[in-house]
Amino acid sequence: MAHPTPIKTIHGQHCHHGWNRTNAPVATVAPGTTLSFECQDAAGGYFTRDSMAADVTSMPFERLNPVTWTAPAMGCSRASGPT
Repeated sequence: MAHPTPIKTIHGQHCHHGWNRTNAPVATVAPGTTLSFECQDAAGGYFTRDSMAADVTSMPFERLNPVTWTAPAMGCSRASGPT
């Protein structure tokens, strides 16, 4: 009998606003794990359906382009991929 594939989700709140190799991963996953990312949009969720063009001028620009954290697989190097 086959075992179900483990599933891991990296949620949208796990993001940062500036790439840096020293940021620690939020998870480490085993080979064969299904990994799901809930990514934010480029405005970090600031704009809604009701937003107007004028809202762009009040947007906190430090929230632009959130980067989803990494989650390396066991047995992989963050820099070089599978080892």
